[in-house]
Amino acid sequence: PGPSCPYISCSVQFVNFEFFSLGASSNRLCFSGNVNNNNLRLTGSSGTLQSPSRDSNYPPDLSCDWLITVPEGKIVKLSFDSFDLQSANWGQCEEDYVEVLDGNYNSSLSIERFCGFGTPRDIRSSGRYMRVRFKSDSESTYFRYRGFKASFIAEDGPSTCKSKCSLKLENANVISRNTTLQMEPWSKHIS
Repeated sequence: PGPSCPYISCSVQFVNFEFFSLGASSNRLCFSGNVNNNNLRLTGSSGTLQSPSRDSNYPPDLSCDWLITVPEGKIVKLSFDSFDLQSANWGQCEEDYVEVLDGNYNSSLSIERFCGFGTPRDIRSSGRYMRVRFKSDSESTYFRYRGFKASFIAEDGPSTCKSKCSLKLENANVISRNTTLQMEPWSKHIS
């Protein structure tokens, strides 16, 4: 097998062994045994991420966490190409799930958690970072689920208000200087 071969297979009498040529670690790919599974990073204007596949199904007891970073001034648009995960507890998504967070921290705001089957809607971040988590529990081995595949692209972010914007507030009460404005609904004008 040459460098283009995704894995090396050898046979000893009646036992087959497969060794992935990815080695023990990758900073981009989720797979069993990867020491970086909870610190995966995807950077750029586009890319893909997916659950690992073992016999066309994702393996049990796996946790993977991708941080997607797009160029400054852009936002992340995440689109699911395929989605088939175990769903239990009436769709509570506690065992096997994909969770999308808005930001670059593990504690960032969760946009939504998905499980089951059916392609989720497109998701957009509020800034240049998005975190995607995949988790499978030990019971995943008893069922046959294919996992997920998603792609991301960088989109133009919301326009920023600098010298080109003006804000006119009438009948406004300042609650805290430079922080919060409480406005009466009679007269608001943003140009």
